[in-house]
Amino acid sequence: MPRTYENTSVRQEQDAPIAVYFVRHGHSAGPEISPALGPPLSKLGEYQAERIAARLAKETFDHIYTSDLTRAHETS
Repeated sequence: MPRTYENTSVRQEQDAPIAVYFVRHGHSAGPEISPALGPPLSKLGEYQAERIAARLAKETFDHIYTSDLTRAHETS
């Protein structure tokens, strides 16, 4: 019998396959408004984020990890 994880409903069996997607943030708007958070997405970056969202729309995600950068949050 395969080993199972007791505290997770996402991945029940140790050998169950997982998919990991890496997406880079879209194009940024330029000069940093906040040095800590970086610039937001440009219009091109918003378009790029919409395109990747459409491409991944049929996928299901259990978790999304992102940095604190404004453009990363806008993309995710």
